[in-house]
Amino acid sequence: MSPKDRSIELTLISASNLKKVRALGQQKSYIVAYIYTDHKFTSNVDNEGGLNPTWNFHLKLDCEEALFAHHGSYLNVEIYSRGHSSNSSSDTLIGTVSIPLRDLDKDVRCHVEAEPMSFQVRRPSGTVKGVLNVAIKLGALHDKRSEGRLSSHAPEFSCKRVDQAVDVSCDCEACR
Repeated sequence: MSPKDRSIELTLISASNLKKVRALGQQKSYIVAYIYTDHKFTSNVDNEGGLNPTWNFHLKLDCEEALFAHHGSYLNVEIYSRGHSSNSSSDTLIGTVSIPLRDLDKDVRCHVEAEPMSFQVRRPSGTVKGVLNVAIKLGALHDKRSEGRLSSHAPEFSCKRVDQAVDVSCDCEACR
């Protein structure tokens, strides 16, 4: 039997009550989401929301079905504050959310509307500060797609901003 993939539709809606990590000016936040560390996606920056940003960032990705049974497999979301320059090295990590794929397989039903869920944001120090609001929908199992894959473990991703037309780019090496 050939290995299977499952699609995940994820909308990273908003966050609330985030830690203020910027000493001067309005905090401008963006998110980086991934399952595979070699294939990450970055949203656009919310310039208006401050400690309560809204992104409505939508991704659809395929990952190996076997990951849903693996204890160490996560859908990771990192929330950053944009620094003063456009260089990402001046950006500050606000916090992270790691959603176990194993739990998604139990909590989210396939082929229905996306399920709204909220997760606590964990600061780099380990303390909890803030909430991330998402909607998740699991798709059906399907055969792995061989065309367009970077390697046997790399997912296929597509992403778009749902509330406006914005170029959202993948920052993996293959897409640069």
